[in-house]
Amino acid sequence: VHYTITGFLEKNKDNLKDALKRLLRTSSYGLIKELLPEPVETKGGKGVKYVGAYFKQSLGELMTLINSTNPHWIRCVKPHPAKKPLMFHGPNVINQLTSAGVM
Repeated sequence: VHYTITGFLEKNKDNLKDALKRLLRTSSYGLIKELLPEPVETKGGKGVKYVGAYFKQSLGELMTLINSTNPHWIRCVKPHPAKKPLMFHGPNVINQLTSAGVM
């Protein structure tokens, strides 16, 4: 597995909402006002994209890819070795998914 870290901080920076920044800047503590810059108003767009938005976009792209394929097999995972209802053995499931190359 190869990881690319280019732009990692920029992509994963979770910004404070402007309303929260304005609220915190009304604090009587000067340090808080100094740490939080005045929010910049953006014109015509939604502004900064948050981590949740990146996740939602990525998930949408994944679902588009999945829906464009034609699977021809089904992978079954056994939740536990006892074969009884309402039982789940996490390490057993992780082992199966790892062996199958899913994780």
